Amino acid sequence: MTSHDELLLKTLKTIQAKLNDTSKDLSEVKVDIRGLKGHVAACIDRVERRLDAKEG
Repeated sequence: MTSHDELLLKTLKTIQAKLNDTSKDLSEVKVDIRGLKGHVAACIDRVERRLDAKEG
């Protein structure tokens, strides 16, 4: 293998590792967003119930 090929292989492996890390980070963000969406929905529900109680 030439030094050019070795450098290319090393670079591609580095990119692959960074993509794996990024993928893991995005999965964590996705979980966080799902949790946040649940909290916001619950908050909206509570506010709507309070408004309904005041109107009723």
